[in-house]
Amino acid sequence: MEEKLTLYKLMILYMLKSVKFPLTTSQISEFIVEKGYTNFFKVQQSINELLNSHLIIDDKTYNKTSYYLSLEGKESVKYIGDDLNQMIRDDIDNYIANNKNRLLNEFSTKSYFEQLSDSSFLVHCIVEEDGINQVSLNLTVPKREMAESIANNWQSKNVDIYSYIMKQLL
Repeated sequence: MEEKLTLYKLMILYMLKSVKFPLTTSQISEFIVEKGYTNFFKVQQSINELLNSHLIIDDKTYNKTSYYLSLEGKESVKYIGDDLNQMIRDDIDNYIANNKNRLLNEFSTKSYFEQLSDSSFLVHCIVEEDGINQVSLNLTVPKREMAESIANNWQSKNVDIYSYIMKQLL
């Protein structure tokens, strides 16, 4: 059992080493669970153990928790080598190569809302690139349901919205 958890932790470390941006729990588990390596609960347990051992750091912003390698994690991942089967590394490399744009878009696209004093809601919709806001759209709406819908839809519709705005303005 412990041996399998070690494998999942190595896989997570290798995934985080393979990208230049943090990954969310769902992005990590999407690969590991869909490939049939284990279930979501074992992935979560592995992430928690990596956090407790300070090999990864969590970043809780914009209602998302993302993970990236700590300094200790960066050092440890250098020594994975033969501890992680070449077939598994190839699986991870292929997954990252085939999904990099989507994973990056999910990382770069943020939305959240806050309640204002007058019972309306302010929705923040952001697209970042290299830590710089490329798009920042703030909308005030009267109902929580509207704010939730806008925040949830921003992830999938931001490219269309950005294209429309640019077309109209240029």
